[in-house]
This record gives sequence, C-alpha cells and structure tokens, in this order.
Amino acid sequence: MIHESVRIAWFISAWLILAGAGWFNGFVTARCMKSFGSTDWVGGVTLSAFVYPSFVMVAVVMVDVIEWIEKSSAGLPLTSVFLYGAVWMTMSISMCYHGATVGYRQSSFEFTTK
Repeated sequence: MIHESVRIAWFISAWLILAGAGWFNGFVTARCMKSFGSTDWVGGVTLSAFVYPSFVMVAVVMVDVIEWIEKSSAGLPLTSVFLYGAVWMTMSISMCYHGATVGYRQSSFEFTTK
C-alpha cells in the first residue's frame, strides 16, 4: 500500500512535469513560427496545445473500451478518465499559451545558411 505522503508527492510531481511540458511546447512552437516568418502564432499554438492531449485521451479511452468489452478489471472508470483528461488539457493549454507569449516576445532563431 502506498503511503499518503508518497501519493501526494507523485501527484505534485506529475502536475509539475505536465505544466513544464505544456509551457515548453508553447515556447518552442512560438519561437519556431516566428523564426520562419509566421505572424499567426496563436493558430499554431492552438493546434499544438490541442493535438497531443487529444491524441493521448483518445488512445486511453480506446484501451478502456477494449478492456470494458473484455470484462477486464484493469480498466479505469470512463468518468475518471474524462475528468483527468479535462484537468490535464486545461492545465496544458493554459501553460502552452503562456509559454507561447514568452517565446514570441523573444528574438527569432538566426539561421547560419541561406
């Protein structure tokens, strides 16, 4: 059985990793788009913020549905999966936009060749 303090530490570390990954995603996306001359960084960051979490959520739901069909006890309740996904997407999307605003304010990459 996992001790309560260890569970809280795992939860906090998972939140920090997901928040950092979302921020880095937005930062790199905005810097790359600015370097290639795009001024519509909001559209690119929106696509970047939604694609990965949506792909992972669809994969998890598909695995859960397969486990439900096979009457396996290893599956998570779909309500929990959707709740975790909504929390993850809310945090990831907001951090992605914050990273994008910071990244777009910085100078673009300099290419060494023409």
